[in-house]
Amino acid sequence: MLTYIIRRLLLMIPTLIGVTAVVFFVMAFAPGGFGGTVLNEQGAQTEGDEARRIREYFERRYGLDQNAVVQYGRWINQVSPLGFLNTSQLTYTDVQLVEMSNAIAADDLLPTLGTPRVLDDLVLNMAKYQDIEPVAAVSVVRELLADVDTGLAWIKELSPNILNRDIERVTRDEVVLTQQRELRSLLQSQLAGRQRIIFSRPAIKWPDLGQSLRGRKVTQM
Repeated sequence: MLTYIIRRLLLMIPTLIGVTAVVFFVMAFAPGGFGGTVLNEQGAQTEGDEARRIREYFERRYGLDQNAVVQYGRWINQVSPLGFLNTSQLTYTDVQLVEMSNAIAADDLLPTLGTPRVLDDLVLNMAKYQDIEPVAAVSVVRELLADVDTGLAWIKELSPNILNRDIERVTRDEVVLTQQRELRSLLQSQLAGRQRIIFSRPAIKWPDLGQSLRGRKVTQM
């Protein structure tokens, strides 16, 4: 009996792997794939160079540019209650800002980053996610982005004076964006016609057994 139980438990392992593999590849090869919804929301399903850059960024960000076996392993790692260390558990500096610098080097984003406002937002976001002072974030961002091109003049524009002037503006912009997202979510729910379910009465009405029998005994039915 013990041998039978152990054998059945061991057979569950390949069965589980097979089921998860089928689910993964059905989802992966469906129209749009895993990132279809996100890419469509970000405009990456449209034509043009901007759409291509958006698609490439999100494919790198979520690992959609990897082969199917690697994507399956990462997906299992995310859905598994055990899990292992992955890039989503690393710090903001280790992953997202490094990817950002790689995207800057690959695409034509240098003129955009040459503006002080974009630099300020980048440094302030760095300070927010790393929980450090803006002055310290200046050095971190300069170190990360200096590898793109050490001769860029806009690196010199990173200064504490510029950041201190724009802290209130960035904070105000974040509040406005949050309000806009909440309003958009509310409008979408109203346009979709969704209604909250109220459990004040049962959704299914079961027939009254007394009324069905009409006072008769079961043996008389």
